[in-house]
Amino acid sequence: MDQEMTSYSIPPSRYRFLLTVCEIGKVVLVLAGRYPGRKAIIVNNIDDGTSDRSYSHALVAGIDLYPQKVTAAMGKKKIAKRSKIKSFAKALQLPDAHSSSVDIPLDKTVVNKDVFRDSALQRKARRETKVKFEEQYETEKNKWVFQKLCFSHSFPGGYCTVQGTVSANSCICTL
Repeated sequence: MDQEMTSYSIPPSRYRFLLTVCEIGKVVLVLAGRYPGRKAIIVNNIDDGTSDRSYSHALVAGIDLYPQKVTAAMGKKKIAKRSKIKSFAKALQLPDAHSSSVDIPLDKTVVNKDVFRDSALQRKARRETKVKFEEQYETEKNKWVFQKLCFSHSFPGGYCTVQGTVSANSCICTL
């Protein structure tokens, strides 16, 4: 083997593909770590690595707790309480993210590499991303980003926890 392999044993050609797919502003699904199944937005893409992380990675801001379902019969206080979002900021290795086709603009200044060196800066970044996500949620664009993923439909005959039925091949459930 004359090609150099990485710690994930992924050929360099695959890394080039991951770098082109993971563009700034793309929504990705986090596959591993503390937040698997959560949706995140790529804020900065670092191809060559840094002194702290010698591998290629991306700085992402994501949604930890999604807003709950809101109906027209609810009052303003209840709607405001159920529309809250909890966010996170993380440095993510590229194989731990699955890219989607959705683009959402987010400030590059909110999450940068200095955020991960100080816990106070990280709290501030989480607060700022929370405000940005709640503003995006209020515009009601890209509703898919603000919905929780439903994992019960990953196999045929899976029980749908939302509709309470057994799905044949796939479910039309939006969660």
